[in-house]
Amino acid sequence: TYASPDFVKCLERLQNQEFGQVVEGAIDANGYSISNVTLAVGLTYPACINLCGSGNEAFNMDSFSQQLVTWLLPWLALISQLPYGSNDVLKNFESMLLTVGSPMLAGYSLALAITSNRWMVDRFGRSNYPNSILAAKVVSSLQQVLFSLPNEDHVLWSLVVLRENDEWWWRLANGLDYSSSRWTLAAIMSMVYVGLTYILTWMTTFDTQSDQAAWPGGQSLGSLWLSLLPLVVCYLQLSPKSDVDRINAALDHANELCFSSEENGEATQRRAPQTITVQTACRSIVDEDKICSTPVCFYARFHGWFQIALQLSNAFDTASQRSRMGGMVPRTRPEIVETDGDADDRYHYDLVNIYVKSTLLAIFLQWGTTGAAVMAMYLTPTRGLGCFSGSLLLYGCVSTLIWLCLVVSGVLAHSFAASQNTRLRRFRVFGGLAVALRHTGKLLAAINTAWVFASAFLQFSNAESNCYCKAAALGLGNQAYAILGQVPAAKRYWAGGVIMASGTALAFIIAINILRKQPV
Repeated sequence: TYASPDFVKCLERLQNQEFGQVVEGAIDANGYSISNVTLAVGLTYPACINLCGSGNEAFNMDSFSQQLVTWLLPWLALISQLPYGSNDVLKNFESMLLTVGSPMLAGYSLALAITSNRWMVDRFGRSNYPNSILAAKVVSSLQQVLFSLPNEDHVLWSLVVLRENDEWWWRLANGLDYSSSRWTLAAIMSMVYVGLTYILTWMTTFDTQSDQAAWPGGQSLGSLWLSLLPLVVCYLQLSPKSDVDRINAALDHANELCFSSEENGEATQRRAPQTITVQTACRSIVDEDKICSTPVCFYARFHGWFQIALQLSNAFDTASQRSRMGGMVPRTRPEIVETDGDADDRYHYDLVNIYVKSTLLAIFLQWGTTGAAVMAMYLTPTRGLGCFSGSLLLYGCVSTLIWLCLVVSGVLAHSFAASQNTRLRRFRVFGGLAVALRHTGKLLAAINTAWVFASAFLQFSNAESNCYCKAAALGLGNQAYAILGQVPAAKRYWAGGVIMASGTALAFIIAINILRKQPV
């Protein structure tokens, strides 16, 4: 028995009959017992421990460095191109942990922003009242910040119906029409570097005949990390606006020409009007993620943004209907306040539609890449749930749990905020649950991020190169067997994993671009 096994040499000794002409536990590629040891490619789990050794293979610095540079470092470069958007270093760090720890959450927030923006554009498109398109552009530009409409009903309706406010809408829409995209040379080269490294390494893997290619841990890790690429590409296309100073400057410039209706119907210019307000200070711990301007936290801002888009689009729709039917568009303050009751509140189906589409896209991205990595590892002989496939499966499951915790937290936080204006005190418990779930989700995200890095280091350092892991004893139990040599059929599964992960990333980018719609 050898404490530090060398599985390549162990297989050579087995095939050279150094352990005897008949070895109990010698198997073929399918795990069946074989009497001709010269044709054997592996051993049963007990025979592997007895003949090869119970420990891990010795650490190989050259192999470790090569796999680290090939399969991990390119993706670290891509992390720097993720959208952050906050002036707080801690919030940006949390954004990185949430994205790496749960690509499903990042994909969900992205899909939620795209699908809800499409709904909003269609909603404003129902109105042909002046400035409705400009209003849609404003609401679209303010997706990544927490903002509120005027508290006084007549101020909001004055902005909608008074033609004197045409200049206000034009100034605001024009001030917010800037690109925050970072299509820099560094971003482009990072994506090119990742793509070329991924493709060329796979080509080398399929072409090589060395035993080093027999264990597709690095390849599966590459498929796992591939979920980052469509996130970076799509967010660069979306160009989320989260520069609060620039947004406030655009508001200040627009507010210089803001008019409101008076009792007698005259439009008077307001000084220092409270129109749209961007909130930057957190007055309650429940609203912490709502204030955060990082795109990955849109799951928390969505409900408030949806209600504002609904309220404003209803106002334009009502004004448009009155104008189209030949009625008088209200101008006096009493008429404007009375018109506020005409809003269309039939939006629940739209909300469910947005949720379902966003969730399906997030699941597709997460499990199309993670599932490809797990599949390649699971099907590669030894076929079964082993150490590395199990760790990848655990990563995917925890990623999904993080998404669930934070999405439910966002819903509870919104319900808590809505209940503060009612006497239903039993809803106040939602605030505590929202905070608890948010902290749980973020803690799991930090652990999951550390886990995916730890799994890579354990794989590259041969810490999982032992009989237990090679035999997939975690899933096969007493039926476990270890394949010690390269099996040509394994490359088919690796190719399947590559095609599945790459196809998922490409399909996600295409789907986001199809759903993307801008007000024109």
